[in-house]
Amino acid sequence: MGGGRERADTLRGLGQYAAASRALRRSGAKDADTRYRALLDSLAGNPLRWAAAGAIPLPTAAELDDLRAALPDERRRGIVQALLKLYTGDEREAWRLAQRTWLDAPEDPEAMMAYGEVAMMKFRWSGERDDLARAVNLIDKVRPPETPDRIALRAAMLVSLEQTDRALAESDRLLESAPGAAESHLVKCLYHQGIRDFDGAREHLRKAHALDPELDDFGYGALLVVLKASNARTYDEETNRELAAELKEGTSPLAHLVRAWRSAVRREWDDIGRHMAAFERTRPALWPAIEPGDLHDLAAARGSSPLQFRAAMMTLLGFGKFDDALAAGKLAIQRAGEIADGEAKRNHVRDVHYHSARAHLGREDRAAALQSVAEALANGATVEFLEQDYDMTPLRELPEWEPLMKKHRK
Repeated sequence: MGGGRERADTLRGLGQYAAASRALRRSGAKDADTRYRALLDSLAGNPLRWAAAGAIPLPTAAELDDLRAALPDERRRGIVQALLKLYTGDEREAWRLAQRTWLDAPEDPEAMMAYGEVAMMKFRWSGERDDLARAVNLIDKVRPPETPDRIALRAAMLVSLEQTDRALAESDRLLESAPGAAESHLVKCLYHQGIRDFDGAREHLRKAHALDPELDDFGYGALLVVLKASNARTYDEETNRELAAELKEGTSPLAHLVRAWRSAVRREWDDIGRHMAAFERTRPALWPAIEPGDLHDLAAARGSSPLQFRAAMMTLLGFGKFDDALAAGKLAIQRAGEIADGEAKRNHVRDVHYHSARAHLGREDRAAALQSVAEALANGATVEFLEQDYDMTPLRELPEWEPLMKKHRK
């Protein structure tokens, strides 16, 4: 118990987290307590992992398992075990362990950080707001002093809960308490991303880089360009230049993923698989939870070529590139045979035909759209869904619509 209190009393300033963690990694320290401190410092110095879960590097399972076995303190072993389960995708067990550790030491800052970390990632995966809101309330009750890592965690949680006024106050407080810390500006990035002010987020990212020239943003700058383009539904030459500048020679999972996304927009079909293979080689073990939705779908496609092309189709639809979306959809159908599970393959084909209908409607070709709807119905789409779907409104005016629905109505 005393270990956590001691760390709270002697906590280094936020601006030293990343530097201290880098120094420890370079030193190759073997002592378990030193490695444990480096782990917590590396997390405190990397709030961007919450912005692109599953695409930002994390401690590996081997590192965490080795550290857990070496720690003499049971409480610390429990914290590391909770993180191990979290970062390998076992959400249920991670949540159980984090709750137990918290209950055993409800005012311990390290237990609080582990509980908050699991709550944040759990929210990113499932959208479960109640557990995240409960975590904020519990963290509010942890005894002083208010440490920078606690303020940063609370601010990120409030952004996720869309409590923007309080999130702004917390991120401002962090910046005021540690104005020279790159991490303060990274938390500001999360706030501006949350309110969809992507230029504001990029400005704070530039400030973070200026304060810490060694800072690795793991491709987050490129993600902000993607978010801005997706929000505006516009991909132009300026977007292309900005992405090229942000990506450079980046080797992080997120950088590879954004390159695959850019290849989809540019119809560079062969490059999608190449960049996704690099993403698969470098990504952490946990399941991705990333915005925007089409980038999330691409990450979730992993090494599956048909799913990659379906995600590319969604990206192109979002930008109003209807002919290109249909071309991606055609490739997604052609590669459907690579999906081993029969039901999954049928659902894939159904979804591609449905989105093909949307693309045809974008081209104002209602006859082709109706044919795609017929294919979607033949592969399991339901009449109930299609009759209520707003995107299908133009087709419901056609005389052929009702006979087609009647044929498949159960």
